[in-house]
Amino acid sequence: MKEIVLKDNNSSANNDTADEKIDFLLLRSLTLEHLETIDDFFSSTNSRSKQKCHGLEPYVSAPFFNAQVAFPKLDTLKLSSLLNLNKIWDGNYDSMHNLTSLIVDNCGGLKYLFSSTVVGSFKNLKHLEISNCAMMEEIIAKEEENNALEEVHFLKLEKIIVKDMDNLKTIWHHQFETVKMLQVNNCDKIVVVFPSSMQKTYNKLEMLEVTNCALVEEIFELSFNEESSSVEDTTHLKEVTIDGLDKLKKIWSRDPQGILCFQNLSIVKVKSCQGLEYLLPLSIATRCSHLKELRIDDCEIMKEIVAEEKESSVNAAPIFEFNQLSTLLLRNLHIKGFFAKKHTLAYPSLKMIDVLNCPKLTLYRTLSTSSSNIRDDEFSVSTQQPLFIVEENEDTFPYWFLQNVRGLKKLVIGSSCFKKIFQDEGQIREKTQAQLKKLTLFALPNLEHICEEGFQIDPVLEDKKLQWANKINYISYGAKFEQAHNTEGYLSTPNLRKVKIAENDEQWFWKGNLNDTMKNMFEDKVAFGKFKYLALSDYPEMKDLCAMWIGRTGSNRL
Repeated sequence: MKEIVLKDNNSSANNDTADEKIDFLLLRSLTLEHLETIDDFFSSTNSRSKQKCHGLEPYVSAPFFNAQVAFPKLDTLKLSSLLNLNKIWDGNYDSMHNLTSLIVDNCGGLKYLFSSTVVGSFKNLKHLEISNCAMMEEIIAKEEENNALEEVHFLKLEKIIVKDMDNLKTIWHHQFETVKMLQVNNCDKIVVVFPSSMQKTYNKLEMLEVTNCALVEEIFELSFNEESSSVEDTTHLKEVTIDGLDKLKKIWSRDPQGILCFQNLSIVKVKSCQGLEYLLPLSIATRCSHLKELRIDDCEIMKEIVAEEKESSVNAAPIFEFNQLSTLLLRNLHIKGFFAKKHTLAYPSLKMIDVLNCPKLTLYRTLSTSSSNIRDDEFSVSTQQPLFIVEENEDTFPYWFLQNVRGLKKLVIGSSCFKKIFQDEGQIREKTQAQLKKLTLFALPNLEHICEEGFQIDPVLEDKKLQWANKINYISYGAKFEQAHNTEGYLSTPNLRKVKIAENDEQWFWKGNLNDTMKNMFEDKVAFGKFKYLALSDYPEMKDLCAMWIGRTGSNRL
């Protein structure tokens, strides 16, 4: 198939009909895919004969959609795997006014999608998706003869998805100033997502996702121009996701103070950026009052979360007020702290803390009760970077910090040497009013007690769920289990109703109370209480297990 519509002009009695336009008046959606030999949508026998006479291939100069076809009500257009396609429309094409969604995939001959002059013809375009167009270097090509003309923009474009583009060098254009969502994935020639020449054109952007782009070094390239930067603009950017950018050095090339304000950031996720030096410039971090979720994972050379690029003349310690921050995740990092200088950090709404494999991070610092500077309404730290300040007791989990994160609902404790989780001290208990619903313990080789005798977990643990990982010392090994649970009512958890051993287990356990439940779980796991016969004659090295079996079951039958 060479075309969708072929008009035979030779059969017409009047040659004037050759210029008549064909209108698809009711067509709302058009999908053309896997048409590897198609050259254009419409052609006539006259145009074919002219091309043959001049030895021209039809796809070299002719646009796929020409002025002789119109789609006045077309809403959605998808072009996929059209291998001969190298130009979709001419610069003066004006017959798809109502198009709202355009998807172009695997059209290897395209070098650009729009000319700068045709942009104004797509006044209603809202969704643009481009992928697998191997030759495309830019989305909008500027026509040299129209340099003097005023640049037109898309008026309603809100979402752009660009992925799997081998040669695309430019993502953002001035014409995209209405865009709210940008997703860029696997574009190997992009070095800077937003060049400095575009720094006033993405203020309406709300969601940005850049993933798996091998050469990206900066997301926002910024330059200070006294003429154009007399007023600091506020961006609408709320959500940033960055993943798999190995060459990324900085998200912002410089502190944007005086140029742009990013105070609306609410969700920031950064993962697998091995060259990233830090996350936030100082001016952004001090104005992130709307930040709700912060996740940083696997950024090898990052030393701190916030950095000050130039020495400030102001000596006052910065205040980071994350009043809406509910989720904090730090994993597989070599950061030493939040900020290298003296500062104050507040996060009264924190509900989930996940810190894993951050060996250089001082998570908390122990202080005596009398010298602690913890306050009920905020949390302060000085130049050394502990995230929390807690009561001095290295054997006990530092749950002092719960008073600063009273919204905390999930707590995971693992890979530590704590002997106790909670201890019953009236002063601590009075201040610690967290709404903890889920407690997970794992890899605690020295753990002997969850809490001291008589201490009631229930004011802290509310959800009736207590999950145990299978590496907990006193479940895997009987001695410490018995030591911790040989007293009736040792742990008081009136609202607790079920316990499970590992996160991936489907089975939950409960037998009256927590103590009996854990004892019963231990007997089932270690004492093999449901076995009636067991032959060990072929395994003399297991005589110690045999002796333990007899002691627990009171039976001499094996």
